[in-house]
Amino acid sequence: MTRHALPPTSTTRFHPTFHSLNPQQNTLHGRQIYIMSKFFIDIWDSVFQPGTNRSLVVATYASFAALQTTLVALLIATRSWHFVFLNVICGGLWGAIVWFVNELEEVKRVEAEADRLRKLRKESESASEAEGEEEGKKEQ
Repeated sequence: MTRHALPPTSTTRFHPTFHSLNPQQNTLHGRQIYIMSKFFIDIWDSVFQPGTNRSLVVATYASFAALQTTLVALLIATRSWHFVFLNVICGGLWGAIVWFVNELEEVKRVEAEADRLRKLRKESESASEAEGEEEGKKEQ
């Protein structure tokens, strides 16, 4: 994973906690700034890369949680049955996205296991071929 550092600007150059966005920085405030900036940079980078990353999934879940909270507040405030249906639709969509993300992670795990097994098979085949060649040389 690449680390992104923000260039110093006129507002960050003279502030001691903004001087370095290094994750090993000891100040709590500077570390929080680094984590948040990395979060937004990861979301921005995910637009240009295939697949998902953890920051995008967290942002999606936070967005749906905020939407559900807003819809529940509007339901309580207006007592309109429209917000009941909007809550159901939003909950169903959120559940579908959670299911889809879990399926993508499962596919990644299966592919990683398949790659590991392919490597093991390839190593065992090359080792058995090497043993067969050594036995052939001994017989000659």
